[in-house]
Amino acid sequence: MFKRFFTLFISLFILAMFVGCNDTDVDHLSEEEQSAPVSDSFTSGTFFDVKEGDDLTNEELHSVISAIPSDKYESYPDTHNIPISATLYKDGKAISLDRDDPRLIKLINFFNNCVYHSQCTYTQGLLPLDYLEENIIASDFRLELKYTPCSDTAPSPYDKSTTGCDTIIITNTSSFTLIAHDLPGYEGQEELYPYRAVGFYPLYNNYSWLDLFGF
Repeated sequence: MFKRFFTLFISLFILAMFVGCNDTDVDHLSEEEQSAPVSDSFTSGTFFDVKEGDDLTNEELHSVISAIPSDKYESYPDTHNIPISATLYKDGKAISLDRDDPRLIKLINFFNNCVYHSQCTYTQGLLPLDYLEENIIASDFRLELKYTPCSDTAPSPYDKSTTGCDTIIITNTSSFTLIAHDLPGYEGQEELYPYRAVGFYPLYNNYSWLDLFGF
């Protein structure tokens, strides 16, 4: 009896490691959604060989994007991978994306690769509420990813951890915005900064990522 229990415990522990800490709240998801593919490894090198200041053409970007893994979410350390939900807002519609959508997997693998290898620039300081509401949250064309935070590490410039945020919003004009609604902004400026939000710009630039990844 103990042997069977121990074997089951080890199996569940390994499965939890593979899925990642961002996927702890999945009871409401369908069986198909819960089985979205997650790898237990990640790409050790950078997808792009760029330096800060490089300005890549769409052709150069597409040539590399086409080779980024799109069959499984890679498990980069201290980063969210598979989201609880992914909603694309486009042409006045809210479109719920399957979590095994190759475009989604490819985009998240790309972002985590850039974060892990420090190929990003960042907003200097937190983003104020008025900017978020006007330029990001209300953007007509945006992709919203929802996660369960699994660390106390707040999203911040130059930090490689993204697991403290609960939302990532991608737009063509503001790149990747990481939001932690339960973490406070600047003390004494709660009206302007009610929660923590930071902008990440992969490859040191503001490319039209949603278009480039086929959304």
